[in-house]
Amino acid sequence: MERNGQSTEGLNRYYGAVAEDFEDAGLEEYVIYNKDGEIENFMNRAWTLLIPNINDIKEEISELEKRLNELEAKNEL
Repeated sequence: MERNGQSTEGLNRYYGAVAEDFEDAGLEEYVIYNKDGEIENFMNRAWTLLIPNINDIKEEISELEKRLNELEAKNEL
């Protein structure tokens, strides 16, 4: 954006993770360092960190669906 007049017009968006962010979050065990100790990349198994979050989200959705069904049933009376 800096070289594009602070505009996103015409720019491509790329999504992904940044290895430095893993280190900043205290997840050094998922960071790959080169022989000089500089960050090179992050490990491809880092996505497994999301599994507990996904399970929590699934449980929350299930609870919300149950509450919604109960509310809908009350409204039908």
